[in-house]
This record gives sequence, structure tokens and C-alpha cells, in this order.
Amino acid sequence: MSIARALPATQALHALPSSSTSTTQASRDSSQSFRHAAVPPRPRRPRRVLGATTDQVYAFLATYISGHGFAPSYEEIARACDFRTLSTPAYHIGKLVKQGRIEHARGAIRSIRLLETPQAGASSVGV
Repeated sequence: MSIARALPATQALHALPSSSTSTTQASRDSSQSFRHAAVPPRPRRPRRVLGATTDQVYAFLATYISGHGFAPSYEEIARACDFRTLSTPAYHIGKLVKQGRIEHARGAIRSIRLLETPQAGASSVGV
């Protein structure tokens, strides 16, 4: 019976001679350097500026609230700003709340309230 079979698996690794460990490490190092040299780096995507989109949402909120007297729903924000999901308006509403530009009661329908007066000449999205 060999030493590796007599010992539990965790102890069997420590019982191996040190020469086999160093050869395994050397072969690992050479294979990694070859693999990284053969694979070209992936091109990076340009980062999107999220501030412009958040400003677009704010401009739509200001236009909608001044025209209707109440806040739009997430669906209306998504339609007006060409978002595909309802989580995107929720994300930008959260950013506006953190910036202190609006108030929003979580879970309440159409509870968005502007805290900052809209800037003159701000781009607005049609209703």
C-alpha cells in the first residue's frame, strides 16, 4: 500500500515529493505564458456617458409634470426616452433622487416631485 492511499486526500498532496511539485509548477508557468501570447487582447468598448441620459429623463419629467400636473409612469418614461425595459427608468429615477433633483416615494404611483427648477434651454423629450 502506498503512502498516497493510506492518507486522506488532503494529506496525500503534502506527502508528494517536492521535485514533482516544482516540475508541475514549471509546466504550468510555460503553458500560461504560451496561452496568453497566442490570444490577442479583447478590444475595449467605449464607455457610455450616463449623465446625458439622466438629464434626458429629468427634462422629460419636467415637461410632463408642467403639462399634465402629475408625474409620468415608468412606462411613459420608457416610451418617451426609447428604453426597452422598465428597470432603466427606475435606474435613472434613482440617480436623480441621489443627486437631490427629485423626490420619489418608493412604491407609490406617480409620486415623482421635482426639487430643482428646470434650466432654461434644457432639451426636452416630446410627450
